Amino acid sequence: MKVGGLAHRNGVTFFSDAFKIKAIKKNNKIDYKIKWILPPSWFKKIRIRPVFTIINTIYYQFMVFDTKIKLLLALILLLYFIEPFIPIKYNPQYYLNPLEAMGVVIAIIVIFHRPIIKTLKFHGAEHKVINCYISYGYVSEELVKKSSRFNKRCGTNLAVIFLILYGISTVFAAESIIIVVFAFFISIIISKALTKLKGKRTNSIVNAFQWITVWEPSEEEIYIATQAFLKLYKSYNIYCREMRKANIDVL
Repeated sequence: MKVGGLAHRNGVTFFSDAFKIKAIKKNNKIDYKIKWILPPSWFKKIRIRPVFTIINTIYYQFMVFDTKIKLLLALILLLYFIEPFIPIKYNPQYYLNPLEAMGVVIAIIVIFHRPIIKTLKFHGAEHKVINCYISYGYVSEELVKKSSRFNKRCGTNLAVIFLILYGISTVFAAESIIIVVFAFFISIIISKALTKLKGKRTNSIVNAFQWITVWEPSEEEIYIATQAFLKLYKSYNIYCREMRKANIDVL
């Protein structure tokens, strides 16, 4: 079973190649929501690598996002496209200097530190559960606690690589949408290649930024993440069994 995850401030989402399950803690109870994310029929016909790998990554990551995040991404993309057509005069008084920008960032972190910390802890729980499944083939709370919170497939690595490539492009004044898309595709390819590298020292370098974005979870985060994954695993097994009965290939 292919598996990935996404952390929230009060829960976690796990997904397979068939559906996703979101576990959110509300009023001291865990609320589970399951949703199909099966790709369209033409998806299976794409066999060109790395094209398939890139499209596969983008498709599933987008499907895992909540509606609010999808709308936010769509708005950002829309603003990026229409910005050149909006006549805005440069006025220095409307721009922050580096110190002011840093102050704004620090203020945001201080104000929202609790949900940020919870999200980072759920991020750690998500990684631990996935690493546990990869290592042992099954998941339990005790094994999850022993598993590493670092994962080379983490989106943090992809984001860092993209920002580096995008930063290089801005140095050469190359900021077109084509360059941005190209940098994103290259980031996916590099990120995939990094997951195949082995060695303790290599892993430490690749996972360096996860010391910031992935925190050690408490028993609460581990419990919620473990229960979410177990429900995903059970549901996926039922799905595979029914697909085999119907003589239909599983993705």
